[in-house]
Amino acid sequence: MKGGTQTCVRCLSPALLTLAVLCGSPLFAQQARREHRSHAAQRLARLRRPGRPALAAPPESEPQDWNQIVAKATLASDPNALNTVHLQAKEWWQKSNGAVSDRETSRVMFYKSVELEVTVSKDGEPVSAYKRFMEQHDLAQAQKRIDKRWKGPMDDGRLVRIADSIVSLPKLLQHYQWQHLGADNVEGQPCQVFRFSARPGDPANSRMVHLMQLMQGRLWMDPQSGQILKVTFHNNQPVKIGFGMLANFDHISGTFTMQRSGNAWVWGKTVIHLSGRELWHTKNGTLVKTYVVR
Repeated sequence: MKGGTQTCVRCLSPALLTLAVLCGSPLFAQQARREHRSHAAQRLARLRRPGRPALAAPPESEPQDWNQIVAKATLASDPNALNTVHLQAKEWWQKSNGAVSDRETSRVMFYKSVELEVTVSKDGEPVSAYKRFMEQHDLAQAQKRIDKRWKGPMDDGRLVRIADSIVSLPKLLQHYQWQHLGADNVEGQPCQVFRFSARPGDPANSRMVHLMQLMQGRLWMDPQSGQILKVTFHNNQPVKIGFGMLANFDHISGTFTMQRSGNAWVWGKTVIHLSGRELWHTKNGTLVKTYVVR
C-alpha cells in the first residue's frame, strides 16, 4: 500500500491480528465459573447461526482445567514442518463502493516460527531495486531481534512480529479474560471455542495494549496441540488514535483463519473491516489478505 493512507491500517492490522491470534489466544485467563446446564444452553443458542450446527455444549461438570489448556496456545504446533512451507501473500484494499486498490504481493517465510514477509510487487509492478534492498535490510534486522528474544524451543510459535518489535504471545494474551463456550470443528480439526474480552482493571501502558483492550471476540483452538485455528474479533467502543485526531474508527471487525499445509498450520486468510477516518481521509472498506501455499 502507498504513502500516508497506509500507515494507520498497517499499524492497526498487526495489533488486531495479534489479539486475533492473532490476538486471540488465552493465557493466565480467569476461567468462567461452571454454569448450570440451562445457562450453557442459553449461551449456545445465541451462538447458533442459520445453516450451521450449534457448538457442542460443555458438560455440566467440566473435568479439564481450561486455563492450562489455553495456556498452550501457539501459532505453530509443528514448527519443524514450517521449514518446508512456501507461501505467497496477496493483499488488497476494497472500498465500500467495491473499488479495489493498493494490491500487493509478498513472499512469506518463517524464521524460528515467526512469519516474515518481503514485498514482491505493488499494483502489478515489481518493487524497485532500492525497495528490495531496504526490505532485505529490514528482514536481517528482524531476524536479529528474533534471535535476541528466542530462548529455545519453548518459544516456537509463541513469538509474534508487530511492526518493528518481536513480542511474546503469552504476554500479549494475558491482557484478556477467557470463557469456554464449547466444542467445534475447523477444516476437519476438532477444537474448543473461547470468548475473550479485556481484563478489567488492566493498565493500558502502551498503544498496542490500549487497542487490544478495545477488542473482544472468539478463539478456536486445538486443545491437544494448542494450535490456534481461527479468531473473530470486533471493537467494543470507538478506536481513537491521538485523541481521535490521527484516526477515529467507529467500527473494526475481522476474521483470521489458518490453513493446513502438510503437517503444518499456516496463515490462510485475514479479513478486516474498517469504518472511520484516518487524518482527513475517510476509511470505509475491507482489508483482505490471502495466503497461497506454493
